Amino acid sequence: MLLPGGLYEHGERVRRFAFEPPTGAIELATMTYQNEPMPRRITYVLCEALAHVGEQPPEFERVHTLSVGDRQFLVRRLAIHLGQDGGWHTVTCGHCQAEFDLFIEPSALPVKEAGDGYPFAELTIDVRRFRLHVPTGADQELVASIADPDEALRALVQSCLVEPAELAAAELSAADWQRIEGAMEEVSPEVVTQVESRCPECNGANSVEVDPYACLHGDGGGLLAEVHTLAMSYHWSEGQILELPRPRRQRYLALVDRSRGMTN
Repeated sequence: MLLPGGLYEHGERVRRFAFEPPTGAIELATMTYQNEPMPRRITYVLCEALAHVGEQPPEFERVHTLSVGDRQFLVRRLAIHLGQDGGWHTVTCGHCQAEFDLFIEPSALPVKEAGDGYPFAELTIDVRRFRLHVPTGADQELVASIADPDEALRALVQSCLVEPAELAAAELSAADWQRIEGAMEEVSPEVVTQVESRCPECNGANSVEVDPYACLHGDGGGLLAEVHTLAMSYHWSEGQILELPRPRRQRYLALVDRSRGMTN
């Protein structure tokens, strides 16, 4: 498969990637590293889940410097790879306050490819030329703890600056900082993080957030219950069970249910 952005290495853009087989170990990784900042946690999970990125091993620094859009795309594709494509969302209408259910299938959502010039964005403000690389996981981690949105934007721009090498906050107006952010967004790959749905009661339009990192928020209860069932039935170790490809694990669980008379 191809990343919507990719890495820029040795003068060329590399986009191919592949995941390891969908084992329980990878599923467990999505629920681990809870104490890490989210950008670093995403990197750790992808390092375990990817077989390669750009035809090279998924080493920490390479995965950490993928663009934010690529990383969101990869985590969403990982959820699909693990059989987690599609789910129901309960939405409260912002107009009439009625609740309704909405089914969202991430694999059906569009993906914006990287724009011309990727991974760099260039613009001129008052005859001054700016060149920046698109935000990466490493840049995202630098600003993750900054609560003020304006301060976070300035810190992100500073981290992404290629030319000039440094920029004082007072040199630009708030509108200028926004223009720079817009230039980076125009070039960056993106996944859909909002969908619009009409309320069945009042027909009001509602924007519904679609978390690209949804598969990282599980508590592991279902997986650990499956491990427990197979360990009790076959006396395998946790490691042996987690190394099973997910489809085979499900087949064994079905056999356990059948032996207990739990068949449809």
